[in-house]
Amino acid sequence: MKFLLLLGLFLLIGYCWRSLRSAPARVAAPAAGAAPEPAPAPTMLRCLHCGVHLPPADAITGHAGVYCSEAHRAIRER
Repeated sequence: MKFLLLLGLFLLIGYCWRSLRSAPARVAAPAAGAAPEPAPAPTMLRCLHCGVHLPPADAITGHAGVYCSEAHRAIRER
C-alpha cells in the first residue's frame, strides 16, 4: 500500500513540475490554430452638415470638407 501511495505522490509531483515548467512557453507563443488578430477599424469621417459618421469609402468630398451625400454637399457649398 505504501508503494502505491509513493508512486501516486511521485506521479503527481512530476505532473505539476512539467505543467509549471511548460506554462510560460504556452503563454508566450500563440497556438498554431489561433485566429489572427482582427484588422483595426477604419477611421470614420464626420459629415459637416448633419454630423453623421461614415467610412472614407462612402464619403463625398467638397471644398469645405466631407459630406455623407451629394445633397448635403450642395446645401453647404452654395
